[in-house]
Amino acid sequence: VVRSQVVCDPVTERAERSACFRVVTSGRLVGLKAFDLLIEAFFRASDEVAELVILGDGPRMSALRALASERERPGKKVIFRGWLEQREAKRQLASGTIFGFCSLHDSAGFSVLEALAVGLPVVCLEAGGPAEIVTPECGILIEPATVEETAQRMAEAFDLLAGDTASWRSRSEAAVERAAEFSPAVRHELIRKDYETLIGLNQDITSR
Repeated sequence: VVRSQVVCDPVTERAERSACFRVVTSGRLVGLKAFDLLIEAFFRASDEVAELVILGDGPRMSALRALASERERPGKKVIFRGWLEQREAKRQLASGTIFGFCSLHDSAGFSVLEALAVGLPVVCLEAGGPAEIVTPECGILIEPATVEETAQRMAEAFDLLAGDTASWRSRSEAAVERAAEFSPAVRHELIRKDYETLIGLNQDITSR
């Protein structure tokens, strides 16, 4: 099996972390990205999980703004940043505490890799590409179930990281290490070794 060629250069720039516990997410605001599920999970979490920052734009923007406004309460805030220039997007990403990701279909998970690269533990669904990237050491995988159950599980994961600084710090350090495993140099070397193995097997078969 040839390994995935998903690559990501770890981001070296670091912004100052937010003083409050901030969930950051990014992507095009479309139905398959399930931002409404993430908003639901955010409001189910304790007030210690104070902010949800959404980077991106799309056809679901108005509906998501309305949902957030409807659910908003003192101490909990959803912030929509829209599309940003790459440098500013990285700065906003790095200011977060964790990265939340609810996409129902994402084969690569580039945004997850970008989050790991700036030291954000990732809470995401155990589905698609992100499930192949995120490990228990650098994040928390949520098994998809009903909307209610999934939102509740994600909220509990947010609260776990918000209430355990040591666990968050451990996952943050592991996040950077995990992202480095997907750098171009590392991935190219793995692919080279895979091809060498395949060539060797082919030669062994043809020589019989």
